[in-house]
Amino acid sequence: MRAEARRQKTRPQKKAAALPIYQRVRDEIAGRIDRGQYAANQQLPSERDLSESLGISRMTARQIYVTLQQDGLIYRSNRRGWFVSPPRLNYALTRSASFLTNVQAEGGTPQVKVLHAETVRPEPWVAEKLGLGRTGRIHSVRRLLSIGEQPAMIDIVYTSAARFPDFFDNPMDRSLTKLWQDRYGIDVTRAEVTIRAATLTTEDALALQVEPEAAGIHLLQIMIGHDGKPVAVNLQNWRIDVAEFTIEAQFPRP
Repeated sequence: MRAEARRQKTRPQKKAAALPIYQRVRDEIAGRIDRGQYAANQQLPSERDLSESLGISRMTARQIYVTLQQDGLIYRSNRRGWFVSPPRLNYALTRSASFLTNVQAEGGTPQVKVLHAETVRPEPWVAEKLGLGRTGRIHSVRRLLSIGEQPAMIDIVYTSAARFPDFFDNPMDRSLTKLWQDRYGIDVTRAEVTIRAATLTTEDALALQVEPEAAGIHLLQIMIGHDGKPVAVNLQNWRIDVAEFTIEAQFPRP
């Protein structure tokens, strides 16, 4: 629960006055968010306004907001300022391999921005996962996926150029799983998924509007079609404060 996580950040046994000012202000803003005084996606005072109203430096004001961002309570939108984070996305891996489907199922509005697309020779591990030979080529698509105005993750998709020669004739800012289904008659019926913590690259951190070398979540999934053949290799580099991942596990009876 978000409220419980916030309480764990404070130390009630200490008097508030004994805490550094950035901690006191951070706790006050977190408390207002918890009590609903600040609504999801509401804009917060600018760093300059916060520093002037409290008589603190701009650096301290920024530290307050960065700490709240690391706790998943607020997010930054370039050129617009700081905003209150909505509740974390419940990303159900058993529901769909599609980001757009998961966001829409939770009542969010997915946004897709294509950052780069090209046809290249794959790295050996990608070629192996896709079942390609040494001379195989792949289509590579890098996209920024957001929930409303909040950047969520960098999405990189690799798929066989020989199998889908006209892949780039289709819009890349739509659901690719739906594209494979509608255009090619391929249903993605399962995925082999690996999740681990990772440090975001400078490029990804810039696109996701977080601090350089911020912590993130790295998700790798091999998407398998109904025919048992690999359809795509998908790399997802998530902001750590956006989503929580759920999966239903079934265990054999002893």
